[in-house]
Amino acid sequence: MPGAYSALGSVFELLNDDCGYDSWSQYLLHKIAGLLPAASPKVPLCGVDIGCGNGYFTRAFSKAGYSMTGMDISGEMLSKAQDISLKEGIRARYIQGDIASFRLPAKQDFALAINDCLNYVPPEKLHAAFSHVAGALRKGAPFIFDITAPEALMEQDRQVYMDDRPSVTCIWYSEAQEGNKAIVTDVTVFSKAPDGRYARRDERQTRYMHTDGDILDALASCGFSAIEDKLPDEVAGKRLNYICTKL
Repeated sequence: MPGAYSALGSVFELLNDDCGYDSWSQYLLHKIAGLLPAASPKVPLCGVDIGCGNGYFTRAFSKAGYSMTGMDISGEMLSKAQDISLKEGIRARYIQGDIASFRLPAKQDFALAINDCLNYVPPEKLHAAFSHVAGALRKGAPFIFDITAPEALMEQDRQVYMDDRPSVTCIWYSEAQEGNKAIVTDVTVFSKAPDGRYARRDERQTRYMHTDGDILDALASCGFSAIEDKLPDEVAGKRLNYICTKL
């Protein structure tokens, strides 16, 4: 079965339109602005949005005057992100990459990894992921990310969900595996074509359960200081949010 976001990549942002994107982006813009030095009007501060998906936060920061790179492991996600940015007149760079192995040509002023990006990283690759983020940042640069807490992921065990819309229908079934250390989700997407017929695509996603201690230990070993922060009520749920600084 194809990997994560091969089927959902082109409709991800549409199907997540109730997740509080606007409040979330305003929160992130406020936090980053408070952690960065004042930018030169001629040289905008640059940031990388890791696991950017269809690019909502990349676009939000670009509109606010930052020079943004959106990165995702899914080519389908990036194709849609580029398409939306072009339609909105947003100048952002999109690249395909894995948080546990990526390299960037220049040091960034900040990094984001929003909406469960780190839940897709296996426990044995957490150190590599944070190490590569650290390698992409200048000294003192902030890094903001979140994870869904283990207990919240476990609530999805053996649950079926469906989202039915005029242009797309999505059905997914989740089950705990690997000794209750991961949630594996099988997804089926029916997308409506211009001729009225529906095309079916399937994919499988695996999200891993990271404890707060696991996260903080891995961050410290990679040269980050970190605090936990409260997200806006519209997006908080059972989500752990981290604001880090590269030492």
